[in-house]
Amino acid sequence: MAQGTAFVYQGRLSDNGVPANGNYDLRFTAYDAVTNGNPASDSLTNANVTISNGLFSVNLDFGPGVFNGAERWLELGVRTNGSASDYVLLSPRQHILAVPYAITAGHLTGSVADSQLSGNIPRLNSSQSFTGTVTASSFTGSGDGLTNLNAVARTGDTMSGTLNVNGGLATSSGDLIVNSATRKIGMGTSGPLFAFDLMAPSGVDVGLLHAGIDGGADGANGFNIFKGQFDELYYSFNSGPNGPLGFYQDSQGKVGIGKNSPVTALDVNGTVTAAAFAGSGSQALDFTVDNARALRLEPNAVSPNVIGGWFGNSVYPGLNGVTISGGGQSGNTNQAAAGADNSVIGGGWANTVSAGTATIGGGALNTASGQYSTVPGGVANTAGGFTSFAVGRQAKAIHDGTFVWGDSAAVDFASTGNDQFLIRAAGGVGIGINAPTAPLHVSGYDPNGTTAKFERGVKGEKKLWLRAIAGERVIFASDGAFAFNTASDAGQGSEWLRIATNGFVGIGTNNPAARLQVVNATCDGTTWNNASDRSLKENFKKLNNREVLARVADLPISRWNYKARPQESHIGPMAQDFVGSFGVGADDKHIATVDAEGVAFAAIQGLNEKLEEKEAAIQQLEQRLQKLEQLLQEKTKGQ
Repeated sequence: MAQGTAFVYQGRLSDNGVPANGNYDLRFTAYDAVTNGNPASDSLTNANVTISNGLFSVNLDFGPGVFNGAERWLELGVRTNGSASDYVLLSPRQHILAVPYAITAGHLTGSVADSQLSGNIPRLNSSQSFTGTVTASSFTGSGDGLTNLNAVARTGDTMSGTLNVNGGLATSSGDLIVNSATRKIGMGTSGPLFAFDLMAPSGVDVGLLHAGIDGGADGANGFNIFKGQFDELYYSFNSGPNGPLGFYQDSQGKVGIGKNSPVTALDVNGTVTAAAFAGSGSQALDFTVDNARALRLEPNAVSPNVIGGWFGNSVYPGLNGVTISGGGQSGNTNQAAAGADNSVIGGGWANTVSAGTATIGGGALNTASGQYSTVPGGVANTAGGFTSFAVGRQAKAIHDGTFVWGDSAAVDFASTGNDQFLIRAAGGVGIGINAPTAPLHVSGYDPNGTTAKFERGVKGEKKLWLRAIAGERVIFASDGAFAFNTASDAGQGSEWLRIATNGFVGIGTNNPAARLQVVNATCDGTTWNNASDRSLKENFKKLNNREVLARVADLPISRWNYKARPQESHIGPMAQDFVGSFGVGADDKHIATVDAEGVAFAAIQGLNEKLEEKEAAIQQLEQRLQKLEQLLQEKTKGQ
């Protein structure tokens, strides 16, 4: 009997992710490729097909010549029954595998006369020649001379030797076929498409493959591959799909390992151990915990980005080498903005880096917007300058190279210029001490390297050590005086300056006797007393006082004022003229008071010498005058 070209197609349709229900129009077209390609048939339209719980069944007949042995794929278009809209094409196209079919022969009873039979029908009582294919329940004889036979073993038959199957081997039902031309074996299909093609009826759980170990029966001590009623695939140990589950794939392509309800493309029940994990091309790799992303690895040709913590944490597209280790929460994400290549956020929330190689350790509401800037933590800090550093609360290092430390005060503490080191610490800053008693309290001492020391001594005395250059220190002595000393301890070396506890200042002396004493000279605030002790002097020489007087008389004297104090006028010589006339003093820029006084004293003495000479001359003239007057009187009386 001739076999027709129609076949039954069963499928399952989902509408927006749920099984479809209702009446739909379905259109089917056979293609020669899974994508693109050419139609291998005309389109068949099945209108008003009833679909229940996603399942449907239709009869399809593409006619002869469509299924000629080449591979075919079925394209399905769908629309609501009666709709004028275009068909929605479903993807991908479905691979059409060989479908088993049965050929049913009628059963005849009674005798049929030879005259009523075709010449190709065998007779029991005559020799015949047949054309075409001869099919019989059995053949007897040696079979010599027979060619192109379909070899079918009868129940109970035993074959020895080699069975040469030239044209292939097939069962009468088509459940098993060996195609020697294509070297393909089919079970459950008459048209195997693969080297081993195993088909099973849909809608039921069917064991597809079993491999036993050590002679195990019914799946014991072996493994099984099962196909479920919804086209899902099981790989299990021992028997049945309910044995210890190893591998599961549902009809949507989701794979479960150790579980049969995968919710993602790969869902593993247990620990995954691998030498490496590789993403697909430019696709990021996400790791989820409790159905939420916990870690994301974003590829980049320069350096990948690592994003941990809350799934809303983000890296601006195109950045490279960024690390967000964790933290973040709803509405308060950690993020790397444009330009923040190679930046780092350690944790916390609402932290933002927006410059290259910037770092935020943690905390909240912090911003690192300067290149190479750092915010270790804290809250509401900003490191906005190049290589700037901000820490604490509301510290704003907004200039290049600045370090800003803010205490707990809820007010901004900002830099005002480049390369500043700023500290706001209401409780004081302690260096070498953990209980500062002043805004800056420095404790500790090293005579070979200490540059600064602020200390309250054990007996209450206060000391300040400031190193100027090697071997020089400033000391608050234990007696309360303020002294500059060239040695590391008070009382040693040469003392430069001392301010005594009574307020007297000594320069070159450690026991000032006046408001200001410079070595031996003193000042009480109204009078300056130069040192003039003979024991302090040497190289004495007698002066020509009249010569000094003459030079004073020739010395230019003018009225003038200092440029820095134009409101004050003075009278006196210039240092250059004074030194030029008398050759005294340290240089020609100054006139020492002792020199001015000495010149004045010498000039006065010279002037006094002249006055005494004149006085002696006057006396001599007066005596002569008296003698002349007496002579004149005597002459007058004689007349």
